[in-house]
Amino acid sequence: MKNSNKIVKTDMDLPVETNSSDPFMALGKFFEFAREDSITKRKIEEYRTKREIIITKIITECELKRQYMELTFAERRKVIEECFKRIDKGIENNDHQLIAMGFQLVDNVVKNNPFQQILTATPIQRREMLENFSLDQL
Repeated sequence: MKNSNKIVKTDMDLPVETNSSDPFMALGKFFEFAREDSITKRKIEEYRTKREIIITKIITECELKRQYMELTFAERRKVIEECFKRIDKGIENNDHQLIAMGFQLVDNVVKNNPFQQILTATPIQRREMLENFSLDQL
């Protein structure tokens, strides 16, 4: 009896050595391939799921930062407008102390980094900051 080993290509182009005189060996290789294929498909699905979770976290984080920036800059705008109202009132009344105080307040608002607080906060703290901060307060 002739022992002929052949290389058989499967769907995945993985060479599987078979022995035509031993069908059980070929069947075993087939089941091994099927098991590996199942494991690979499961891992691919796990990675897809992880990718979707990460994408969702990134989108949520970006949205939180965008909301924080909108609210922060709305607050800063209101404060600066109030400062300029004081400056205008000081100019009308020739009150140098009120003018200086208005400019000092503007300076304090402008030199504070509005991103510092959100950059150092944890995601939970960022959510809490947004929950406690709304445009209705302005």
